[in-house]
Amino acid sequence: MEQQSQPFRDLVKIIIDMASAQDTTTILEILLDGALKLVKASNGSIARLDYRTGKINVVHSEPYLESFDSGIDWGKGVMGKALKDNQPQIVKDIASSPWCDIYIKHWESMRSEITVPIVLENIPVRIESEYHSGSDADDERVMITNNGVKRIGVLNIESSKLHAFSKEDEEVLLPLARYAAIRIDAIEFDQKLAELRVKENEITESGKEFDQIIETVINSIIEILDFEVVNISLVNLTKGVIETKYVEGISPAKRQKFIKEAVHRLDSDDIQACIVREGNIEVPKRNDIRLDPILAKEFNHDLLIRVFMPMIEGSNNQVIGTLEAGYRRLYRKFIYERDVRILESFVNHAIQALEKIKAGLVDQVTHEIRNPIVGIRNHLDILIRRRDRLREDEIEAKLDDMLTDCDILFYQVQQLEVMMGASSSQYLQIEDVVVWNEITKVARQLKPLLVDKGFPLNGIEYHFPTDSIKYLKIRTDRAKLNQVIYNLLMNAIKYAKDDPDEFRVNISITKTNHGKLIIKVKDNGIGIEEHEKEQIFHRGYRSEKVKSIVIGSGMGLSVSRDLITKLGGELIVSRNKPANNFQTEFQIIMSCDTMSTNRRFL
Repeated sequence: MEQQSQPFRDLVKIIIDMASAQDTTTILEILLDGALKLVKASNGSIARLDYRTGKINVVHSEPYLESFDSGIDWGKGVMGKALKDNQPQIVKDIASSPWCDIYIKHWESMRSEITVPIVLENIPVRIESEYHSGSDADDERVMITNNGVKRIGVLNIESSKLHAFSKEDEEVLLPLARYAAIRIDAIEFDQKLAELRVKENEITESGKEFDQIIETVINSIIEILDFEVVNISLVNLTKGVIETKYVEGISPAKRQKFIKEAVHRLDSDDIQACIVREGNIEVPKRNDIRLDPILAKEFNHDLLIRVFMPMIEGSNNQVIGTLEAGYRRLYRKFIYERDVRILESFVNHAIQALEKIKAGLVDQVTHEIRNPIVGIRNHLDILIRRRDRLREDEIEAKLDDMLTDCDILFYQVQQLEVMMGASSSQYLQIEDVVVWNEITKVARQLKPLLVDKGFPLNGIEYHFPTDSIKYLKIRTDRAKLNQVIYNLLMNAIKYAKDDPDEFRVNISITKTNHGKLIIKVKDNGIGIEEHEKEQIFHRGYRSEKVKSIVIGSGMGLSVSRDLITKLGGELIVSRNKPANNFQTEFQIIMSCDTMSTNRRFL
């Protein structure tokens, strides 16, 4: 009796040692050393499943294995079979059938093997909008009644003797592996929480802008929570749709195509629209009719298990979008409820940060809106009270000022619409547009602003390599192109140096040999720092240097780039260092494919 109980007393001691360990490496070392002693063997290894690659990688071995640095393919070998089937495997003779075709040699002269999966059981999983204790059954249509399983790794022991391992050995090693799984999962979950707290503090305290927060959220979900695909879709009330705005986990070659196609009406039966309407978190089944079959086929979504959750603003309980996160079903057929909860908590924290940014941007834009409104009201008041005493040129000047204020107001309202969830592009109205005409028209609109700031009217100058450039026309959306040109010129004026003698803006149009039309807007204002060359296009971004000079929302360049992209072009900063007395150069690059030189447009 004493002899029979000794292995179990040793087992308890090993479990106590694992309970006191504070890191996974130590736990795995205790597990392997203890397992070898329990079954009186000298060769063993522990492998972990890499969910991203499907490889089973040896992380600890005795003696050291050099030949398994590349890992074992999912389901291959005795180790892969044990982990995939979630069943211990006892191989009495590796040379016998069917093991001779399965066995992967680890050490020389081995004859038998015992392999035990390191898995966590009894895990609640999310299925549709409810959580269950689920099995890894292949048929999800069957009501889930068994325990959820999370594969962590596999314990493998080998011997140079035939029939070295028995059922009794399995009964000793199995609880040891199960407890190791519990400890490893607990430690790694705590690590995930700690890393997410760091990211949350980073989001809250670092003054990140809108797009930067979204980028941090997506990267954290992939790197910390191990999801492979993340898609953030936003509600567009103007168009009545929910549309993808940010996605990772799709190849760069397909990303823009996905963003273009992943648009669904809010009144449709698509899963995204349902999440917006009902506000529930869901993990749909593979055959859910609400999943877009076209996207699933083209982008391999049918291979994923995905969770969809609403992005809800706490201040008004309004769903502003959805977050979709998923990974391949091959290794995990369910999404664990605990991962859903930690994901929900992290996303809610990010939404709170976005709400604060949005509130601040709205305050800034509404402040900017007041100025043109006050200007219009003051001019109207003068015209009403003194219209009989004003000269014709004075009346014209007041009307010009009012038109300028109206243009500024219209532009700022469009920015406000973007902040409130409307699309910056909406529907395009394509027509023939002479680019030169639009540039000069916008410049004329801004003349009263130049006068108000004391800048010379000839401070805006034009350059064209040939007169024919003036007659170039392109099929595009006139209003959208005007808005971009307006924003670039407005910024050149807003961020100009105070000295009127130094004010200078140069606008040029060129046509390249590669079929591109380039509109350049150069100024000699305060300039842009090198590290801010891309940040200035992030929604809501404003550098510390400009914050102290001019009040603004930081939305203009973000909206402008979005508009030009929708028009099939690019908006870039090509120069942010002094050159020919110019500090900054923006370029609007558009295709010349649809252009001609028709003088009738002048």
